[in-house]
Amino acid sequence: MSMGTDNDGAQVDPAQKASGISLLKGILTLLGGASGATTVWGTTADAAVVTDTTGTISGKLRGLVKWAFERMPAALGQTTMAASLPVTIASNQSALSVDSELPAAAALADATANPTIPSVGADLLVFNGTTWDRLRVPSRQVDLNAVAITTIATLYTPAAGKKIRLISGSISVSAACSVLFEDNSAGNGTAFRTPQLLANTPYNFLVTGGQGYRLALADSLLKGTASTGTVTITGTLQIAEE
Repeated sequence: MSMGTDNDGAQVDPAQKASGISLLKGILTLLGGASGATTVWGTTADAAVVTDTTGTISGKLRGLVKWAFERMPAALGQTTMAASLPVTIASNQSALSVDSELPAAAALADATANPTIPSVGADLLVFNGTTWDRLRVPSRQVDLNAVAITTIATLYTPAAGKKIRLISGSISVSAACSVLFEDNSAGNGTAFRTPQLLANTPYNFLVTGGQGYRLALADSLLKGTASTGTVTITGTLQIAEE
């Protein structure tokens, strides 16, 4: 069998050469013909195939594009749920077990048993040895300017329907005595009693650790009485109206 040569002068088996040429022609025909013209695999009017069914390559490729396009959002950026892609939780997602580490929300109230509320709420409660109460802060200052308390006298009148809570004070008295802060009338209830005070000497006090003493009834007056002598009281009382 005679051997031919290729362009580089190497010997080539004519039968192998013919087989290679035939294979190349087949590939060219498949892709576009020997001339290199474009061959359409299917027709340009093939309907998009979006299900598991038969169809042309063109139709299936159109189906893939159509399926992907229909699931893309209309625009980029933050938008509503209806215009967004479902990413984590589907619309028909079954219930998920979530450990939020937070109990159910509950309104704060006085005389509460050990609360099962987040610490941000518990931080606003103080323990009285039995139950938890909300922490009080003054909402009003009562100015006392030489108010006579030789006999029982009114130191503050609350707004209608409110109860007074005496929280703290800074006072002085014109003569040595003890001052009794009373609930509405003599003998009705002691809100706070100072120790024996020196004349014209400042005295600061805090009632029940700052939680204060609340008068029993709405509209009750806060009264003050000196234990002895002719006395006036001067200073500031810190109270809350509830």
